[in-house]
Amino acid sequence: MEKQNEGFILAKYIDRHHSAIVRIDYDTSKYSITYITSENLSYKKDVYGIHAYYNRWIKRLEDNIDVRFE
Repeated sequence: MEKQNEGFILAKYIDRHHSAIVRIDYDTSKYSITYITSENLSYKKDVYGIHAYYNRWIKRLEDNIDVRFE
């Protein structure tokens, strides 16, 4: 995780040969996670989506963020 400026973080996840970078925009009441880029996750815009690994990683990230803001 790397804070870029107030309200905006870039997060990178690496697992062996797979990686993903997302942007996390946030304020005191909400956040959003936006896909930026990935490697070896078969991302095809408007075709079939992305590898299931990415979805698991994002779900884990959301769960961790939610726990910290409860």
